[in-house]
Amino acid sequence: MKNPSYLIFLGILSTALLFGCAKSTETVVIDSGGLTTSTPRSEAKRVNTSSLAPNLRFVYARIGELADIHTFDPLFITNNTEKRVLGQVYEGLTSRDLYGNIKPGLAKKWRVNRDSTEYTFTLSEKAFFHPSEVFASGAGRRVVASDIRYVFERMAMANVPEQASLLFEDIEGFDVFKAEQHQVKIPDQRAYRGVSGIEIENDSTIVFTLDGTSAGFLQRLSDPVSAIYPRESVDSRDRKVDTPVGTGPFSVLRVEQNKLILTSNEEYRDTPPITDRIDIEFGLSEKELFQKLAREELDVLIELGPLSMESMLDGNQNLSPAYLDSYNLERHSSYTEYPVYYNPASKRDNEVARILSSVETVSFSWPAQVEVYFPEGATSVDTTTTEKENVISATVTHPFEMALISEMAKQAASQNLVFSLMPSYAITESVSISTRWFNGLQRIASLRAPYMSLSNKRVQGIRFGNTPGNVDFTQLRINQDP
Repeated sequence: MKNPSYLIFLGILSTALLFGCAKSTETVVIDSGGLTTSTPRSEAKRVNTSSLAPNLRFVYARIGELADIHTFDPLFITNNTEKRVLGQVYEGLTSRDLYGNIKPGLAKKWRVNRDSTEYTFTLSEKAFFHPSEVFASGAGRRVVASDIRYVFERMAMANVPEQASLLFEDIEGFDVFKAEQHQVKIPDQRAYRGVSGIEIENDSTIVFTLDGTSAGFLQRLSDPVSAIYPRESVDSRDRKVDTPVGTGPFSVLRVEQNKLILTSNEEYRDTPPITDRIDIEFGLSEKELFQKLAREELDVLIELGPLSMESMLDGNQNLSPAYLDSYNLERHSSYTEYPVYYNPASKRDNEVARILSSVETVSFSWPAQVEVYFPEGATSVDTTTTEKENVISATVTHPFEMALISEMAKQAASQNLVFSLMPSYAITESVSISTRWFNGLQRIASLRAPYMSLSNKRVQGIRFGNTPGNVDFTQLRINQDP
């Protein structure tokens, strides 16, 4: 018999409107000496789990993600799904607990000089990359200081997005190294062979020297784009990380169509996960994801989209009575935010300002807020023109982004403007709007929506952090009792 809440939801969705087309003395020492390690689980023989007590069974969970996973390369991360997923596989020099506090990552301790311009990191001797075919032996190897330097110097390369490099331009010598990589195309003509402010003392020790005081440096090292990976995982042809190899609590077992399969890293230096395998499904519509949850083909939807919120929540943003017996709704302390950017080269300042003047007063049928920041070049919001100007947006795929862009298109029509959606993310002079940041674009709007998760009643142990990209699956378990 079909779950009644499933039928209700499908009925609503079927009629829903789909969105449109001299350094001073060191004074600070941080050490992870108190961290405990457990006996590697690989020492325990795997057995047939069907006859084991529930708490000893193979722990297998299936997760649905709202956005696509486009990359396994930390430098190419563009959405919260990629942050959450790659955060299980990769780690940085530092990390954050669920409250956002900085704690040791691959660096077990660090020293900071008095004016916070020199950071000396000591790597954990227990930090190993996952076993992978990218290594000649197939076995994982220890993380060494040259891996760290390689990752940070790769951020400055011309063939990767700039988002990571902008975080670390205050490292001494980073800016000139980056400029040369971007401007001098013939390698033999380059004067700089590396970033002068990154020095290796030995395999376990690396020193970062900054141009000036920076109290936020440790926080930036914990950003997902700062994750550490081996040089061997970067493909020699396209120079991207095509084979994900990290040091985190989970490793990638394989990738199927719309599915990523993670397996427990039993050699993890901290306590290994109790979750043996996680299947993450992505690239599906909201309707398809909920159908799978209702058929018990998924255990949890990590992020609810706008149609799900509209259909399943009451006026107080609680789960409607029809779903209470089947699901648990978890509302997180953080919000998801989806920005929109303007391309000044398109010279549509006033046209975009006219659209935004209407969008900022819009109320959606699901909980969300829109903030508007008018283009810097807009001199006035003139709505008297009768000329039909064309405003073009780059492609959009995420449901929340589509909701905001669709509303902008609707308001454009009411302003006697033509709003078009391109099939590409690329920004040319004719493209005015993008939901992806590129250098030179201005942030003009942002949709802020509650971050909510929906799971069946058997799911336990997911720990959510204070940002949408921070989630801990290591204690995830599925209650076997009915």
